[in-house]
Amino acid sequence: MEADAPLGCPRCGAPLAAFEVPRGDAHGCEACGGVWVDDRAFAALRQGMEDEVVGIAAALDSVPHSRRPEGLASVKCPICQRALTATEVSTVRLDFCPAHGTWFDHEDVDAIARATQDASAGEPCE
Repeated sequence: MEADAPLGCPRCGAPLAAFEVPRGDAHGCEACGGVWVDDRAFAALRQGMEDEVVGIAAALDSVPHSRRPEGLASVKCPICQRALTATEVSTVRLDFCPAHGTWFDHEDVDAIARATQDASAGEPCE
């Protein structure tokens, strides 16, 4: 992959748009609303950077996007093109490349936003 070429969305293949986050790299898909974060950004997310990922999703909400198809085949890393590994954390499905980063479908970002809001309000997470 060329250094200046835009990353392709692991879910739908559309070009990913870069978003500025405090640590690491993050990209969002205007077509399907998903978010790709590299390992540094994901580590920061786990340490409280949820607002940045939720902000990217909010920016992508202004454009209509498709829903995640059921039974979809595995998605590929936008950097190395290897199949992403699917896992579930709480109720959120994550697809990750051990070498490059993590993909959040739009529904996953919404679930993180709800959990973050619930935690901030002192409500138990589902």
